[in-house]
Amino acid sequence: MNANIKKIISALTESESGKKQMEIWDWFQGVALYGLYLYYEKTRDKEVFDYLTGWFDKQIAGGEPIWNVNSLSPLLTLTFLYEETKKEEYLARCERGVKYAMEELLRTEEGGFQHVTHAAKKIVVCSRFRRSSGFAVENGQIKLVDGVEDKFVKEVECIAFNAPYFRSLGKKIVYITERCVLELGDDGLVLTEITPGLHPLYSVLQYIPFPVKVAPRLRYMPTVCFDPLTKSAQKKEG
Repeated sequence: MNANIKKIISALTESESGKKQMEIWDWFQGVALYGLYLYYEKTRDKEVFDYLTGWFDKQIAGGEPIWNVNSLSPLLTLTFLYEETKKEEYLARCERGVKYAMEELLRTEEGGFQHVTHAAKKIVVCSRFRRSSGFAVENGQIKLVDGVEDKFVKEVECIAFNAPYFRSLGKKIVYITERCVLELGDDGLVLTEITPGLHPLYSVLQYIPFPVKVAPRLRYMPTVCFDPLTKSAQKKEG
């Protein structure tokens, strides 16, 4: 077990791909750092400890990260390292992250954290069109499963993702379902793609209780999206 863990640590800290992935301060790096710290906590391996402190020293010297909910992740490890080293710069970075989380991080109306990272130019929301909707293969034929409850509604109890706000920041907002693809435009949603064989009005728009525009050049969703269903239907038919 110890040898396998050493291989993982080596791949992360010594290989070119590992070094490249660890160059920034973000969620993935925070998870990896905490795993390394847990190993150090069990073994007191000085090489691992030196790697951790060296990583944070370099990052802190390079200036503040771009804060978002993901970039808070490395702070968990840093709190433990501060307890061991008492380095003031570690404490200062932790306090700065806490201040951001408590006072600056975008929240929902109920106080929940918004989970949108800084670098995303395009935000894609993937969901079933209706609850339990989808497709099924019956007697060699692909059939639409209608679902039991609408997901597109006029009012909600909680806003977990404020799409108009993020669109105002220049981000493209796209919603992908098994029936269609919609994009948030200046005046609301626009239907841009539809599953081959479905009708825009009877399969999509009648289930949305507010105006949705249809793109002048409505496209079919790529057939490759439905290849597993097609192959299953062909197999059952054969």
